[in-house]
Amino acid sequence: MLSSRFWIREAGKRNPKRFMEFLDKHATTMPRVTLRYAVEKLNPKLKAHYMSLVN
Repeated sequence: MLSSRFWIREAGKRNPKRFMEFLDKHATTMPRVTLRYAVEKLNPKLKAHYMSLVN
């Protein structure tokens, strides 16, 4: 699982638009820790938005 956390974050650097589409679709079902790694480089407003989608 650890490798998927880093993969998701790095994918966001290569194609930000596709990364945001991925988060829009999957953020609600991702484990909280994985999502936290994925959004750590986003601006605070977006980070708070995506983190609020997870229980």
